[in-house]
Amino acid sequence: MSDLINLRLDIFSYLHRGGLGESQESISLNSQYFWDSFPKDFPVDLKISLKQEDSLDSYEYGELLKLTKENKPYYLFYPESKSDKKIQALYYPVRLHDTYGLAFGCGIDSKNEALPVKSFSDLRALVPNFLLGQSKPTQRFKYNFIGNTWMLSGCLAPDPTRTKEEIAQAIFKQLGFYQEWSNVKSEEFLGATMFEVGQTPQQWNRLENNHHVLIFLFHNSETMDLVSEKFYESWMRLFCYRNKIVWAYWQSLTDISWLNKNFFSLDKVRKNPAIKSLIIDKQKETDNIAQIFNLESLQDALQDNSFILYEYVRKLSILQIHQQTIETNIDNYNERLNIIEDKAYKFNLNYTTIDLLESFSKIVAQKYKKIVEKEYFSLRPGLGILQNLTDTLRGYIQIQQAEIDRSIEQQNRRLEDQNTKLQNRLTIVGVGLGAASVTASASANFVGEIVEVLFHKTNIIETLPLVVAVCNILGTLVISLCVGMFFSTLVSLLLSLIKRIGNSK
Repeated sequence: MSDLINLRLDIFSYLHRGGLGESQESISLNSQYFWDSFPKDFPVDLKISLKQEDSLDSYEYGELLKLTKENKPYYLFYPESKSDKKIQALYYPVRLHDTYGLAFGCGIDSKNEALPVKSFSDLRALVPNFLLGQSKPTQRFKYNFIGNTWMLSGCLAPDPTRTKEEIAQAIFKQLGFYQEWSNVKSEEFLGATMFEVGQTPQQWNRLENNHHVLIFLFHNSETMDLVSEKFYESWMRLFCYRNKIVWAYWQSLTDISWLNKNFFSLDKVRKNPAIKSLIIDKQKETDNIAQIFNLESLQDALQDNSFILYEYVRKLSILQIHQQTIETNIDNYNERLNIIEDKAYKFNLNYTTIDLLESFSKIVAQKYKKIVEKEYFSLRPGLGILQNLTDTLRGYIQIQQAEIDRSIEQQNRRLEDQNTKLQNRLTIVGVGLGAASVTASASANFVGEIVEVLFHKTNIIETLPLVVAVCNILGTLVISLCVGMFFSTLVSLLLSLIKRIGNSK
């Protein structure tokens, strides 16, 4: 069934360029990745530096191909296709402040000849894979890709065989998406009947399966050509704001999930055996090895909690940035809608209402924005709890470390006192033995003379010489012991006196 004249397919795709706090190196990599994504056989020299990009008249909106030698805002070409009709296509890359936008469009000018809806499948086959957000599953691509919007346009044949909705549904089917034709809304817009599919994503956990598609069924070719020429920049801006809102909300949901999960993981930290055993019975002496093991467990808990705290602060800050991104782009989106409406009246495009597109901003304001604000304020107190827990753990570790240091110091002092006492005793004994030995050597003759004086009048010396020898030995021994004990006592008194003097200082 041939129901359409002059078919056109456009896809507006957006990638991250660089945001707040992003390094120049990262921005340079994003730029390189964006330009490297173009086909290898792209005929235009795309060696455009960041310095050239920054030289654009406006950061808000700059047509990047004007920086090349051709100095044209877009590149037109005629690709090969399976269609027997001549197809014209274009690339239109722009910079929208911190975002790269790239539109790819292709169309069939049928010269007022009616074409079947399946001709859209020929146009769909020409869309470069890198614009779809699924063809390059690299980390940088996933990080850079923001989203895209599809726009399919056609002029109704004089006598269509199907209703507008049936034609629009058949056009949507040619895209080959798994997404169902459901919750579709329509209105008269820019001299056409517009159908919107996927106004808001239904599967936030699989965002790549949600496609935003606008289908325009114009009533005459002149209006279709006018809208394609005069509103292209407005589409590029409007869909950028829309996709950034969806992307920021999706990122917010991811961050909120992480924050909730890790906030409730604090219960695991609280139940840590090391933290439970922080209160030590002071009347019961704790083994040093057990204390050290407990300290290591506390340090591990502190390290884990410090990481959670760091990530919590970072994610909470990013959540606030996403919140601001949503608010800023809602304002930009509404402002651009008003510009489109004013431009429609300027070109006498009657039956133009913006209610359908405007309803998206109302959903964002009433739902997305409020959810992010509510979650941010509910999660913010968790930052204080995490900080207090971290400070408490750090304080406990310092106390535990001090307890261990004090215990080790006391043990060292006891060992030192024991060594000192042992050394003093050895000194005293050594002095006593030395004095006794010297005395024994010096007093041997003296004792023998005394014994001779005591026994010279008797015959004991001659009759019992053994008794005399024993008396000599005993006498020497007694004198040596007395002298040794004297010097030992004297040294002991001197050491005690020195210790007292040392302690007094």
